[in-house]
Amino acid sequence: MNLLLLDPSEVVNSQARISGRRADHIRQVLRKKPGDALKAAVLGQGRAPARLVSEEKKELVVELGPLTPEPQPLVSLVVALPRPKALSRLLQTVASFGVRRLDLVAGYRVDKSYFDSPRLAPERLREDLWLGCEQGAQSWLPAIEVEPSFRTFIEERLPRLQESEPCRELLLDPGAARTLAAADAPHHGPVRLAVGPEGGWTTAELGCFERAGFSGIRLGAPILRTETAIVAALGQLLLLDSWAPGDEHPES
Repeated sequence: MNLLLLDPSEVVNSQARISGRRADHIRQVLRKKPGDALKAAVLGQGRAPARLVSEEKKELVVELGPLTPEPQPLVSLVVALPRPKALSRLLQTVASFGVRRLDLVAGYRVDKSYFDSPRLAPERLREDLWLGCEQGAQSWLPAIEVEPSFRTFIEERLPRLQESEPCRELLLDPGAARTLAAADAPHHGPVRLAVGPEGGWTTAELGCFERAGFSGIRLGAPILRTETAIVAALGQLLLLDSWAPGDEHPES
């Protein structure tokens, strides 16, 4: 846990009472004592300097300083639902990078039984995203939606997203002509990235995304597993975002 993330409801008069997993981690792993400083944030509101005030048998009392707001993340993901065993790891990784939104969708090569997994229960999804935010020191929890119908997502949900959150839309495809760096280097702003299942999107699904305005891009020569491709893509976007307009790019 690299950040003590608090729900706004937990903060009363600039103090929060912490118990359970987070309190155990502060005591046993971070080995904090009353008076010690902590890295903290309030969900959706920003970071704040914090101090451990007191330690009781089951609870810790933490006092927060002034909040420093942080902007919402710029990257949203559309991901074909992975195997349930891989889902928790994927959610935590995505949240640790700082993602604005995650849509988990169906696809021809996605086993329909995946959508019956108890790992898709809202409380399980939130728990995994929360753990990822703590790891990545992120103060924004990604919004998440699960859509078991590819057609419904493309025809109904995606148009609403495009209207409410317009952004650059990219589609990971190993057969695409351009790399992510070539496609995105001049661009700085919100991005929506679609990533397919193991085996990739079908030709028909690729066509649906392209007609919806997505541009096909590849990461490079290797063909990666979905989880690895997402990490590689988010890492590349993070690097490109660090090249703010007007900055000099590294020599190639």
